[in-house]
Amino acid sequence: KNKFRNNIFDESKEDNPERFEDGKIATDTFLKYIYGIRGTKKERRNTLFIIDADRQNIYDKDFPKSIFFEYQRNYFIKKANLMGFTVIDMEKVFEADFITNSKKFEFINDGHWNSLGHEIVKNEIVRSFNFINTIK
Repeated sequence: KNKFRNNIFDESKEDNPERFEDGKIATDTFLKYIYGIRGTKKERRNTLFIIDADRQNIYDKDFPKSIFFEYQRNYFIKKANLMGFTVIDMEKVFEADFITNSKKFEFINDGHWNSLGHEIVKNEIVRSFNFINTIK
């Protein structure tokens, strides 16, 4: 019934609605706290959230995306944007780079970004800050 992925059982919202609700509550609590300490519109805009992608699906489109991961990442992106934070979604960026270079973004022995992954994220951060600085 459940698929074991990334040390987490993947399941649908119908199978475990409490888990999905708990995820929403955790996101809401976190963002509310950050909103409180980043009190101005400019401070929130200057707060970057880097959102990772389901990289295994980028490497192999036959590898199904995690239902829970996708739900949580989409919920977080939507809420953070609505609250005025800057969100950098790495999915399309990683996907485009992988199509061009066919190089993975994590170490071979774990899921942390390698030097290529960090370089691509750094470039997106610079691009975002350059854009943010054009906004008055």
